[in-house]
Amino acid sequence: DSTTATAAPAAQSAYGTMAEQQLQSYLKGLQATFPSSRFTLKTFQNTGNQSTAVIESYFDFGVDMWTDDKVNMTFETDLTIHHNPVLENGRFDVAQIEWTTRATENTTFELLDLLGDQPIEQGKGTIALNGDITGAIQSARALEGEADDIAFNVPSYTGTFRTYNQGQLADMDITMPSLSVYSTDPYYEGSGLWVTNLRILQSGKPIRDHQWQFNGHNEVSVEKAEFRDEGETVFTLNNSKYTEDSKVDDKGLLQTQFTFAGNAVVDVENPTEKPVQVDSFDVAGTISNLHVDNYLKLMDQFKDDFYGMDSKAVENIMLDILSHGPKVDISKFSLVLNGDKGELSYDIGIQPFTAEERQTRMHLLIMQKLQAHASMDIPVSWLNIFMEDYEIEDFLDETVARGYITRTGDRITSNFSYEMGNMTVNGKPLNMGRGFPF
Repeated sequence: DSTTATAAPAAQSAYGTMAEQQLQSYLKGLQATFPSSRFTLKTFQNTGNQSTAVIESYFDFGVDMWTDDKVNMTFETDLTIHHNPVLENGRFDVAQIEWTTRATENTTFELLDLLGDQPIEQGKGTIALNGDITGAIQSARALEGEADDIAFNVPSYTGTFRTYNQGQLADMDITMPSLSVYSTDPYYEGSGLWVTNLRILQSGKPIRDHQWQFNGHNEVSVEKAEFRDEGETVFTLNNSKYTEDSKVDDKGLLQTQFTFAGNAVVDVENPTEKPVQVDSFDVAGTISNLHVDNYLKLMDQFKDDFYGMDSKAVENIMLDILSHGPKVDISKFSLVLNGDKGELSYDIGIQPFTAEERQTRMHLLIMQKLQAHASMDIPVSWLNIFMEDYEIEDFLDETVARGYITRTGDRITSNFSYEMGNMTVNGKPLNMGRGFPF
């Protein structure tokens, strides 16, 4: 499957030149994808049979909303590039690469305290003739540190990746056996999040400046995520998986389908004085017509100066976003609590509006264009989670009498609608003067 050819010195040097060109194209592609970041090939030395290079990656996270200080991370990646070509599985590779990555002193002080200045990642891979880079990565050491009374610990991680189309498309598969983020403040001792077997898969093109959002496929799974409050476990998420398939259409609008499933235990104060067992949950939905460029403009406003932002500019960007009719639709929300199953659904969105309608005050325009719907079909037993037994029948009698819910045996059904400023519950106009029934 794999054949290595030892090239003549002149050819080896030529392969080094090709590798440098491919790296430059790769960094150019990254720069186009993440324009607020900076990717620089600081040095490249071609010695014939191999080259060495240093890449600097700068990520701008705007300002700290509390201190107004700039927040950024800067990494340096040291590469060794071996020029001997390889024919692997029918694909011709120009060179093999090895690298290590570390944070530099230009990283915000608190983040540098967390990351340290020693190598944090190492990897190896290949540069193909067409510019594709394929590789495997792993942590160079345990990542652990503390800043502002928050500590984190990632003992190790491993993964594989492939970048193509000059660095603008990527496939990644990252696994972390464990992860913890917790408070070191004595007042909150024992509070934090502990995760076991986290896996992140992504395939496609990152939506500009948002590595977490791909124009393609995202998938996150976790065996266990445990939230603790002063040493007491209050929420445990088990065997959960989130998937997302996104596409930006030719109008620049994001269309996303997502699912989320798993089981959980919620141990918070409730009338039953027992943890609530979420035997299973299964969620499916869509996000549609979110204008990506305007959304990113809005995020830039929050990122650059949270308190000094231009409120009129924010309003105009919000109107630009809303004019396309964005909508969130949770078509399926199935829950089994303590053995009893319920079904919920909801959607909320804005109807598109014209330039003339846009002249209306924004809050009035939203009231006119907002549409929201919800429905539920749940067992009466769920009410025991929130109410004492003696409260349940009084609540049901009153809400059934008002027509806000329908009770059939041990099931409760209802629906909610808001359109054109009119609100109904179970088909009945909601009299706001009398207050909500719940």
